[in-house]
Amino acid sequence: MYGLPPESEWQLRGHETTREILRTLCANITEHTAAILEIRNEREKQRQKEAEKTALVKGVGQRTDKVVVQVKFAFLTVGDIDTVTQVFKAEAFYQARWQEPLLKGLTENQLKRIDWNTYWDPHLKIENLAKDLIMDEQKNKVRLEPGRTPWVIQRRRFKGSFIEQLELKYFPCDIQDISITLLTDRTFNEIELIPDMIEPSYVESHSFQDQEEWHIYEHVQVAKGRPDSNPELERRFPEITGTCRVKRKPGIYVWNVVLPMMTMAIISLTGFAIPIIWQSARMANACTLLLTAVAFKFVISGNLPTISYLTYVDVYVLVEMCSLGIMVIIYAGLAILRPSYAEYWNKSPTPSTTDETPAFEGDMIALGCLGFFQLTFHICFGVYFFVKTNKRRKLMLQLDEDYRVEVNSKKARMTLRKSISTRSIKIEHYDEMDASD
Repeated sequence: MYGLPPESEWQLRGHETTREILRTLCANITEHTAAILEIRNEREKQRQKEAEKTALVKGVGQRTDKVVVQVKFAFLTVGDIDTVTQVFKAEAFYQARWQEPLLKGLTENQLKRIDWNTYWDPHLKIENLAKDLIMDEQKNKVRLEPGRTPWVIQRRRFKGSFIEQLELKYFPCDIQDISITLLTDRTFNEIELIPDMIEPSYVESHSFQDQEEWHIYEHVQVAKGRPDSNPELERRFPEITGTCRVKRKPGIYVWNVVLPMMTMAIISLTGFAIPIIWQSARMANACTLLLTAVAFKFVISGNLPTISYLTYVDVYVLVEMCSLGIMVIIYAGLAILRPSYAEYWNKSPTPSTTDETPAFEGDMIALGCLGFFQLTFHICFGVYFFVKTNKRRKLMLQLDEDYRVEVNSKKARMTLRKSISTRSIKIEHYDEMDASD
């Protein structure tokens, strides 16, 4: 057998060495490739877990059941109550709460990543807005209670001018409602708006801006519908109204309208002190006072909107105007009795104005009747007006007292609910620790 030449044997050994190197290199490449794929898969899994943690939790957006929404109002600032335009400015916020079954069972991390656009919403909007609305972004949060369906709490803060139909019958001692009405475009079969049964509505009385002219009460009433709506008319969509109340301070109108009118009524009686034969001077005096009363009536009308009924101050001014008009008519009637003066003048060249003539007797009777009327009218009108307005103000004070009791009761219930919730969370935490041990 012939052996291979030394050169060929060397080449064969070199090829085997090369093959061994290539095998080792391929094995290393395969091993490193598998390690790289494993690392990539681990990173992909980690990335998916992080994406799941940050992904929004979406809901259905529609509900077939009727949702009960509890609404709370908070009046932060109230001011610029314009009686003529019947508009007021306010800054407030509303809070709506309802139960959402789809949130049950979600973790705290998932509750922080909820896509609220895919969940049910009451679609609340302000109805009695006048202009210049500034509204903050809507904020929703979830409140969990052990063993109960989670609550969705929606809050929205807003500022603007609002329309209010003022009731001015008792002007200037009137009490006015300051209301904000929320309306939804959902039907009565989809939603029911009710006052918040847990948290009370409130008004920040210390931030009231019209304290020189108005006094604001503490209580806030929340009711379905609108205060000025006709209950016989069927509403198409649910409404709810939050109302705080203010009373007008009548001092400016008492000192600038009522007291001057009362003074004019007293001064008008001094016209009878003018000699009876000078009827022209008497009538000029009475007509001047009458025109002054008309000017006061225009001043009052300028401070009130166009209304179809009379306020109490209108009644007072009109009665005084009628009294002055009657006085002018009496003076004219006494002037008709002047023939008796002519006859008496022919008998006596120096007649006395105090003699008992028919005109003089009528003059004294007119003075007594007008004086008695002025005294009786002011006493009766003052007593009646005081009783009527004081009755309403006592009612407002009683509502304030009832509101304080209700607030204390709700605060006690809220404290109890929080303590029960805290205890339940602690018990669940201890149960988890025991289970882990």
